[in-house]
Amino acid sequence: MRIDVVSVMVVCLSFGCSDQAVENGSASNLIPAEDGKNDTVVDGEESSSVGVPDTDDGISEFEGSDGGIIEGDPEGIDGDGGVHDAESDIDEVEDDPFAEALDVTLHRIQFPEGTVAPDYLYPRAESFRLGGTEFWQKWEGGQNPTYSYSDGSEAGKRCMYASARRFEAIMADAPESLLALKENSNWGGSFFNWNDDFTGSEWGDGRSARLWAWRTSLVKWISQTNRDGSCFVPTLEMVESFAESCGGRADSRGGEIQGCSAN
Repeated sequence: MRIDVVSVMVVCLSFGCSDQAVENGSASNLIPAEDGKNDTVVDGEESSSVGVPDTDDGISEFEGSDGGIIEGDPEGIDGDGGVHDAESDIDEVEDDPFAEALDVTLHRIQFPEGTVAPDYLYPRAESFRLGGTEFWQKWEGGQNPTYSYSDGSEAGKRCMYASARRFEAIMADAPESLLALKENSNWGGSFFNWNDDFTGSEWGDGRSARLWAWRTSLVKWISQTNRDGSCFVPTLEMVESFAESCGGRADSRGGEIQGCSAN
């Protein structure tokens, strides 16, 4: 059947088609589907060209790489359909105010002026766990202890958060000596996040981070907040020293490690 140019133009205005289709006077490459999708014919076979589906609340859903659903714009596309500047994403990583916490060799870390303590997130590690939030506030009227993160000073919370980031960085590739300690002692791999906060102290200041087996079942992961806002956090070297010290104690005490420490 012959289709004239006017008919093709009507179809194109309704559904869209290529310039070639208009010139050839043929609409055979565009078939409106009953469900509102546009089915195109490619080499004689139909294939669906489906737009982004809308949810009932009008928010577009996009399937992520892990099969999950991401609400809102897909990564890299802004609300106007534009693409984010790649450099802006890089800057966000480079400007991480907690970047020093990820360097497992740094004992004393500092933060850019104005860094705000984020909400606390428990770190993730495959073989070890860091629980709790324990502050010891070294000034008159300070809480000794408080186990509420929200009760910490701004500097104290910032340091505790950084210490958790350090834990995650070290345990991402946990030293063999620590894995061996867990395997060959009665300790199950649990740590507890503790911070000595000297922010308001008039008589002392931080000196060192520390690891201390409070009980065989629980090791204190201790950071210190200094009066100048800097922070001492455990290092990889400290963790390795702790594992060696506690391994010797476990060997001589039937697997018990209570009391061993490193700083």
